[in-house]
Amino acid sequence: MALKFQMIAPGGGASASGYYGFSWAFPLLGPIAPLLRDDWRTAITVAVLQTAGLLFATYIDPSWLLPNILISWIAISTAWSPFYNEIHLARLMRSGFQIADPGIVSAMGKRSLSAILPSRNLFLYSRAIGVSACAFAIMQFAIFTIENGDYFRLVSAAPSFKCSDATESLQFVICADADLARADGRMGAIYQRKLRQSSAEQNGVEESQRAWVLRRAALCNVPPSPSIALSEAASIKPCILNVTSDRIAELRRL
Repeated sequence: MALKFQMIAPGGGASASGYYGFSWAFPLLGPIAPLLRDDWRTAITVAVLQTAGLLFATYIDPSWLLPNILISWIAISTAWSPFYNEIHLARLMRSGFQIADPGIVSAMGKRSLSAILPSRNLFLYSRAIGVSACAFAIMQFAIFTIENGDYFRLVSAAPSFKCSDATESLQFVICADADLARADGRMGAIYQRKLRQSSAEQNGVEESQRAWVLRRAALCNVPPSPSIALSEAASIKPCILNVTSDRIAELRRL
């Protein structure tokens, strides 16, 4: 539980509440917590970090929107929790507020007090941002690996097959486009994870995958000829992306 105490402005006029220790409200409230203390800068900083994390996670796996939101919110909000009360206290001290009770200063210790001086505010911000980025990366890596089985396949632009072995027009189209290759690789990683599950489910997964591969080419009107014009490849790209995204969602439900 954070230590709460009163702070007063020079001359004994305005007063404010100061806190020291872990902020338990931050993991739940995120950027709302600093808004409750009229700290717009921190609120905007955390919101920007969470939005950037969400955009990156959605870029890696757009079919997993709700988990992406939770990863961004929980990881970044929790990472700020050990630092925010010190950042807020440093902000008050920079505005001229002083701790009213000398006993509070003694309870913190001189070393702790020196760490929250106004001159250290930028350092505290930088440290919180750095820890946020690390926490988000670790949490995303862990959850995506558990869910999809191969994180590096998700973030790479490599398809689920070797482009050097491509023989079909659809394979050539996928290999020539980074977005299609990434989507196909993401689908392949999830498919391989499903195959590693119980053998009773393998046959059904394999059969549905073979049927989907044939259906994908038909749905998107992919020509059978290995040679395909660039304009034609560009016209079928949205369809391939949509069909692949639907297949990812379908594999997750199996």
